[in-house]
Amino acid sequence: MQLPLFTMLITLPMPMDPAFQEGFYKVLMIAFFVMMAVMVPICLLNAVVSVKSAVKGEDPTKVTVTAKLALIPWYVINLAVCFVFASIFFNPFMLVALPVVIALCVFVTYALMLTTSIGDIAFFVKKKLKNDPSVRTATVVAVVFLFIFCLDVIGAIMLYRQSKAPAEE
Repeated sequence: MQLPLFTMLITLPMPMDPAFQEGFYKVLMIAFFVMMAVMVPICLLNAVVSVKSAVKGEDPTKVTVTAKLALIPWYVINLAVCFVFASIFFNPFMLVALPVVIALCVFVTYALMLTTSIGDIAFFVKKKLKNDPSVRTATVVAVVFLFIFCLDVIGAIMLYRQSKAPAEE
């Protein structure tokens, strides 16, 4: 999704024909918005399918860990793009909008992070409601980690390891 914006940031200082540059950046922005429009329904569909499978009792922890580890480069690029986008608003005339831009970047990134966590959360909440003995304090801590940036990966790994532990005994 962010590849067009990243490409734009890399090619910005390169000398180009102004007409070509304008058309090129317009195509990149359209590609970014199309990919963003496609990504939101995919994330929502992922959340719905994850919750549905968790309610059925299927263990989503392996898929969640895989997704979270695979998305680390996306979040790094997202941080860079959000930083550059927010730095544009350091102009004294646009400084008033900076909190809105930062809040928007954080909200969108957080919402996308939660869509990968929701399956694990639903699965372990269901286990906790059934008074499953495998749900320990460490499990609750891991579920809380799923709500916090960066710690969500650690929480997903903890839940995966805990879900594997009873099967190995």
